[in-house]
Amino acid sequence: MNKADQERWDRFAEELVIDFNLGQAYLRAGNKCKPESARHSGCRLLSTNVHVQKKVAELLQERKKATGYDREQAEQEYEQFRKIALTKKDVKGGVAAVTGKAKLYALLTDTVKFQRSLAQAVHEAMNEK
Repeated sequence: MNKADQERWDRFAEELVIDFNLGQAYLRAGNKCKPESARHSGCRLLSTNVHVQKKVAELLQERKKATGYDREQAEQEYEQFRKIALTKKDVKGGVAAVTGKAKLYALLTDTVKFQRSLAQAVHEAMNEK
């Protein structure tokens, strides 16, 4: 791997952890392609490039350490809010809590397959350390 490739891959990983939008991250990282194919290109890069997978896992670990906040804590908070909404018969609050929890587990998107593969790739990369 040459330095230019590594820098481009690192930039893609950095952009990806901002919003997990594959297409936008691919373009913001300076990769050239048609906007309509950027998502596919980003998905391919993430799913086939071990360097990118490890970099994403590393950046997520850094974020977790810096913020002290992780997925499990978010899930616990959503669950607390869901229970509060149920006791107060707050339908909107309950729906918001359930929706947030479902998004946390990628249950409300048409890209569930990709998101699960992303989560699996990151998990595997983190366990290789």
